[in-house]
Amino acid sequence: MRVKMAFGRGEQEIELPDGNQLEVLTMPEVPPLADPAQAVADALVSPIGAPPLAEVA
Repeated sequence: MRVKMAFGRGEQEIELPDGNQLEVLTMPEVPPLADPAQAVADALVSPIGAPPLAEVA
């Protein structure tokens, strides 16, 4: 089975022996963040499932 995999900014095609794979997983398309720096700042102030970094530092 030939499989294309994301690699760097492109893709690489590899050959897998038949029977060595259960399924091929794919990632859904996700739009890029409008402001990555703000997204990081927001995550530090309000992380998912944890107290803010300022409370644990």
